Formats: sequence, structure tokens, C-alpha cells
Amino acid sequence: MCYRLNRRPNVKQPLGARRQQINRVRSRSRARGEHPLRVIKQLWGFAKLRYRNPANNLTRAQTIFALARLTQRAAAKEQSWQV
Repeated sequence: MCYRLNRRPNVKQPLGARRQQINRVRSRSRARGEHPLRVIKQLWGFAKLRYRNPANNLTRAQTIFALARLTQRAAAKEQSWQV
């Protein structure tokens, strides 16, 4: 298994420009995935899963992700009007 973790600078060996760029790309992709999860957990309290019926869990998760996407689009549209 290959974990794609960001490299940390060391006092004796600072990060080079190439390694900093790789860290930025990894952080950017991680943020794109984690932001919708934060929205879901904060707005709708989806921090705990229910394991009684997997089909219901799937349906509930898909619905909440769709609502999160709509919320993000509405927020982006509102910010574009303010500029």
C-alpha cells in the first residue's frame, strides 16, 4: 500500500521547489475531497453512520452529498454576485 503523504522539511534538509510543488498538489486534491465531508458533517450532522440497512445508508449518503453539492454551488454563486 502506498500512502501519499506530504513530506516535511527538516532543519538540516529543507524541501526543494519540486517537493513543495508535489506537496501542494497532494494538499489540493485532499482538500477537494475533505471539504464536502466537512459540509455534510457540520450542516446535517452526518458524523455517525447507521449500519442497520446498507441500502438505506447508501441512499441517505447519496442524497446528503447531492445536497452538499447544491449548497456549495449556491454559496459560490452568492460570492460571485458580491464581487
